[in-house]
Amino acid sequence: MSGELGPDDCVALEVTTNAFTIARLLLPSGARVSLSDPMRTRIIAESKFKNDQLDARKLAELDRVDYLPKVWLPDPETETLPHLLSQRQSLVDRRTEQKNRIHALLHRYLLRFPGTDEAVKKSSTDYSDFAELRSRRWLALEFAPFSVRLVLLTFLCL
Repeated sequence: MSGELGPDDCVALEVTTNAFTIARLLLPSGARVSLSDPMRTRIIAESKFKNDQLDARKLAELDRVDYLPKVWLPDPETETLPHLLSQRQSLVDRRTEQKNRIHALLHRYLLRFPGTDEAVKKSSTDYSDFAELRSRRWLALEFAPFSVRLVLLTFLCL
């Protein structure tokens, strides 16, 4: 499609999942590409008759009269940053969830994980970070029922 566009053409897109990628594909054609904020394009959202053809016509008309609420097109690196931050937060949340599950399981069987007392935390025998090798060894060697050790080690593998 971008091969059919020229500098005199205008393209208006509502921002959706892949709108930024599509806009970048269309930019080399020389056409003016406008990205619309769907939350602020009320005429489309409140329309009683909705289909892609009518929505496209309304977007084109709003763009023609320069009344389209536009969205900035970030460069690819800037666009990637929120995704990276979201992924990192997801991993941190998952790690915290696993640690909480391990603590709950140990608590259920009245097992004390070394490093849970303040006096011990300050010493060199702090095992509170489950990712450390010595913490994993402690979990494997603790005299807990096999099923408990198996569940704990499964948590650690995630």
